[in-house]
Amino acid sequence: MTRELEARLRRHRPVRWWWRPLRSLRRVRAVSEGDLFTWVGQRPRGTRELVRHARGEAAVELLLNELDVLSRLGELEGLPPLLWSARPGSEELMAGLAWSERHELVYPLDFRWLLSSFVRLAEIVGAIHDRGWLHGDLKPEAVHWSADPLQTLLWDLRLAQEPGEPKFEAFSARYASPEQVAGDPMLFSSDVYALGVMLYSLFIRSRFPSILMPRAPGPAGIEDAGASLSAITAIGAFDDEEMPLARAVPAPPSARGDDQTILGAKVLFAMELDRVMRRTADIGIGNEVIAIIGCATSQKPADRYPNGAVFAAELEAILMRR
Repeated sequence: MTRELEARLRRHRPVRWWWRPLRSLRRVRAVSEGDLFTWVGQRPRGTRELVRHARGEAAVELLLNELDVLSRLGELEGLPPLLWSARPGSEELMAGLAWSERHELVYPLDFRWLLSSFVRLAEIVGAIHDRGWLHGDLKPEAVHWSADPLQTLLWDLRLAQEPGEPKFEAFSARYASPEQVAGDPMLFSSDVYALGVMLYSLFIRSRFPSILMPRAPGPAGIEDAGASLSAITAIGAFDDEEMPLARAVPAPPSARGDDQTILGAKVLFAMELDRVMRRTADIGIGNEVIAIIGCATSQKPADRYPNGAVFAAELEAILMRR
């Protein structure tokens, strides 16, 4: 472990078994970057916590980045507050965040709930942008939906960074912007692209290009852990038929070797979106939503909404008219 990493770790108290009072611990998912595990548990007093446990240098560096960004963002509504951090071993780091009841997504989704939840999500992303940061890895697994849209939570800031050259090589292929895949400088609009793809996946629920589909087994070092406790949505595996949420699988971060193929799939996505726009031109509100998604997911960053706040305002304008 580098001296710099060791120095950053010294800020966290060396306490063993800090999480032991938690009951009903359930694994959320595994992360390919080293060994970074996520659990949900309950304290004896009834409160829930999301526990992040990093083992090994690569995972510790990612969790340290997440904690550093959380500390710099301060108390931002929509992000789960950090409750504690501890260093249970020489190359380990743990952290606990305040959590809440999960909300199961039941189809067909209520349209007003969907738009209201995305307005709230985009507002949270916009607040992060306003403080000078990018989330860097927006995807359904990073969102904790709530029956009350105002209680939506955004988490998993391990790849968060300031705008500019990518700090990390990992990304989630289905949601990463073309510039992130290509290794070009990232902008606030890179997060907007991911928001647009997420909204499309829930609103249209159509088939994605096969290269962007989850693979099982994944590439070496990647463990597909099944559906997360955030009730993630199965993306692209169905047409018009229902698909049980239990079959949903998080998208693994991509290796850089597939970049050209993924960028090609981004173009296919844009072509598919254009076809959907033409098909829904006479459906009123559906066309409005698709037009917003089209702007958010433009291949050119300059043609997208500049940040999460503007994207949220566009969606809210639809709600205000209905």
